[in-house]
Amino acid sequence: MIVVVDCRTLKYLLIIISISSLNLIIPGSALEAKITVDPSESIQSAIDQAIPGDTIEVKSGTYEESINVNKRLALIGVDTGKGAPLIKGVLITADHSEFNGFRVSNHAWFGIVVNSNNSNITDNEVEACMGGIFLKGVHGNLVARNNVKVVCESWYGLLSGSFSLGGGDGIQLNYSYDNVIRDNTVGNGFIGIYLDTSSNNFVVGNNASGNTNGIGLFSATANTIQGNLIRKNSDNGLGLVKFSNNSIITGNTVEDNGDFGIWLKDSSHNTIYLNNFRNDKNAQSMDYHSQGSSSIWQSPGPVTYLKGNESIKGYAGNYWSDYQGKDINGNGIGDEAYIFDGGQDDYPLMRPRTG
Repeated sequence: MIVVVDCRTLKYLLIIISISSLNLIIPGSALEAKITVDPSESIQSAIDQAIPGDTIEVKSGTYEESINVNKRLALIGVDTGKGAPLIKGVLITADHSEFNGFRVSNHAWFGIVVNSNNSNITDNEVEACMGGIFLKGVHGNLVARNNVKVVCESWYGLLSGSFSLGGGDGIQLNYSYDNVIRDNTVGNGFIGIYLDTSSNNFVVGNNASGNTNGIGLFSATANTIQGNLIRKNSDNGLGLVKFSNNSIITGNTVEDNGDFGIWLKDSSHNTIYLNNFRNDKNAQSMDYHSQGSSSIWQSPGPVTYLKGNESIKGYAGNYWSDYQGKDINGNGIGDEAYIFDGGQDDYPLMRPRTG
């Protein structure tokens, strides 16, 4: 087991603490109330009547409406025996909001659109076509433990030429920063989790499997991609393109993807280490415009790791399923570099990383 603590990880922990403490630091009101909504009533009407700081609890049932959370509220789906409440879609425009425990189904449009800062979107089931959860121009949000699937009406794919197979991305961030995307499951999207022109986000512990591409970065800088399971995507597992630079990619399991496990184009200065790559084609880096600067395919400094019961300190790279080198000194690191198209790992792991 290897434990690495750097400034970016510390920042991630501080963001988590900050997000978890929102209810403690937001001024309350003596008039804040709990409002209950059942299927014979309108959620939007309850929102319109509520005051900032209220909690709206929505009971099991089907609500034929899309809602706009335009004031600071906590919307909580309550399973009263028939599952989470089902709605068509939600737009969150008020900062410091909470949306938890709903089913969202919109097979022709977006599921959850977040245009607010410092909000929590947690524990929801989302099926949508254009995109499951979409964050645009925002910061400080927590998106956690959601199950997102891209599903389109059968007729929609015939009309749309914009997305592969007529569908969008599972979770997308556009011009957004300092958000935490954690412990979500995302499937059937063009890109499972997509960071577009977004920086300093933490994508941690997610399952991005069964998409066209698993996790993709486009002009996205200084992000942390850590501890994700990225498998059985039909094209690439991880893709970094168009000057997606200065990110940390560590502790991920990237396996059984159709094209490359990780694919970089015109992206450099990334630090990529302690990942497990088990794909027919593990890596390619097409770095035409970085003027010779490249990504680093090993830990930025010596780390302590275990080989059996022995504790060893040294540089560590990644595990590559097709590595053919030897480990004569028995330190768990290959004696020769792992060389691939456009780069090399000077400290390849002999066995998959665990823990």
